[in-house]
Amino acid sequence: MQAFINLIRQNSLFARLVSGPTFWCFPMVPGMILNRFEKARLIGARALQLASGAPPLVKIPKGTISAVDVAFLEFEKDAIPLVVIRS
Repeated sequence: MQAFINLIRQNSLFARLVSGPTFWCFPMVPGMILNRFEKARLIGARALQLASGAPPLVKIPKGTISAVDVAFLEFEKDAIPLVVIRS
């Protein structure tokens, strides 16, 4: 696991630690199955980013005012720029 984290740190896609020690800024691993706690943490972390002024990564439908709704749309379209690293 430490070798994987060191590889991420050396990778140019690595940006910064986002929300605690389990989320890193780079694209989600395809085919990864998340449990309900990881899903909630990802959506919550992204909603906080959106509420702080981060640009949305999906087209927002009219009438959507909640950052959580936008984060959920991004999660459904696999557009959230976070990944879970299990230790």
